[in-house]
Amino acid sequence: TTIRTASLISFSSLTHIASGERSPVYEIHLDQRKLRTPGGKALLVPNEVLALALAREWDSQKNTIQRHCMHLTTLCNRVVDWQTELEPMSIVEGIMQFADTDTICFRCQEPDELVKLQRDSWDPILQWIVERYSLRPMLTNSLVSSVTMSRTDRNVLTRHFLSYNRWGLIGSQACAENLKSVFLTLAAVDGFCSATRAVELSLLEQTFQAS
Repeated sequence: TTIRTASLISFSSLTHIASGERSPVYEIHLDQRKLRTPGGKALLVPNEVLALALAREWDSQKNTIQRHCMHLTTLCNRVVDWQTELEPMSIVEGIMQFADTDTICFRCQEPDELVKLQRDSWDPILQWIVERYSLRPMLTNSLVSSVTMSRTDRNVLTRHFLSYNRWGLIGSQACAENLKSVFLTLAAVDGFCSATRAVELSLLEQTFQAS
């Protein structure tokens, strides 16, 4: 089988990715050794873009490997080491726990500048959610009570997330946990906004308060 490689200089010698032309997976080599997960499996990923991102993450390590900074590697390890007893529904439930506490559904009542900023920044996301998924997001100004998503909307999103493969599920769960938002997760995954923009939107109030 012909092997395609893309090389990056690493902290020790050489990091590269390789894939058989007929194979749907890519592997990462470090010092001519296959990178392995904590579970001992070869770290195989489904596309070249992800493989290159992993290689760059390893390439960014210098004298000491700082695994706590290697978030992409951690996520990929989790997917590859996926335990067969781990049901997809349990991952979806982890994502959906943010449905009633979604960041962009909690709105401030003052100051006026922040109220306008939240409306101008978050409403386009919610409008897209309405059009894309036919949902009815609920808003609140209360900091002590959650927004209860309707059973119908919850079922729609649950079925949607259950259509993902394990890569999509683990990635979406990580997004939801960090953004504290199901809606921003969907917007980023579907390409309505970039991941960078999703993070900015999730930190909108903190950024405003710090400015």
